[in-house]
Amino acid sequence: MSQELALVSEFKECTHDYWATHADYDFVNALLLHWVEDDLNVRPEVLKLQNLFQDDFHFNTRIYPIPSERSELKLGGELNKFIESYSLERRSLTILYYAGHADDADSSSPPGYSEWRA
Repeated sequence: MSQELALVSEFKECTHDYWATHADYDFVNALLLHWVEDDLNVRPEVLKLQNLFQDDFHFNTRIYPIPSERSELKLGGELNKFIESYSLERRSLTILYYAGHADDADSSSPPGYSEWRA
């Protein structure tokens, strides 16, 4: 058994579906982002995460492949649509997961802070 599968199996055994029946939130929604031009081959990772969130944690999930053309405009629109559709309810949690390239923030950003770019 691979190390990854062993870890998942141990986690499931230890939690006994705790997360499916105990939550501080009424709604948990995850938007999983990756580039259409997937040169890092992250799509399989994103699909595994989606399956984990949906099957084990019973979260609502959506995958959005970020297009290369007009990416900032289209990603901004998708974020707005997702937040408006799923994240305005009381006691809701929104997870944004990005798999892809990253750059160092410019010198005006504090260390450790992310910066949105598309």
